[in-house]
Amino acid sequence: MGSNPEEWEELYDVINGTEADMCKLNISCPFAVDTGFKMDAGAIAITAKLVNIVKKKLSIPLSVKITPQTPNLMDVAKRVELAGADALTVQGRLSGIMIEY
Repeated sequence: MGSNPEEWEELYDVINGTEADMCKLNISCPFAVDTGFKMDAGAIAITAKLVNIVKKKLSIPLSVKITPQTPNLMDVAKRVELAGADALTVQGRLSGIMIEY
C-alpha cells in the first residue's frame, strides 16, 4: 500500500522481483486512511484507476478484493474487470454484522 501512485508503482516493482504466482490488491478494507487513500466503500471512485496503475507494473496475475459494501457491487466489479483484473474477490466481512457461534 502506497500513499501515492508513485509509491504503488515502486511496491509492484518489488513484487515483480519475487517468486509469487499472483498478487492480491485489497481494496476491501479501510486500513489505509492514514496513507492518504480511503479504501473500502470510499475507494469506489478510484478503484479502476488503482487497478490500472498496478496492471501497468505487475508482471504476474492480479486478484482484486473489492468491498461488498457498495450500492452497486456489479458496477464496481465490472470496472475492475475492464481495468484488467485477472480475478476478483467480492466476499468480505460486512461491517456491523458479527455472528457469535
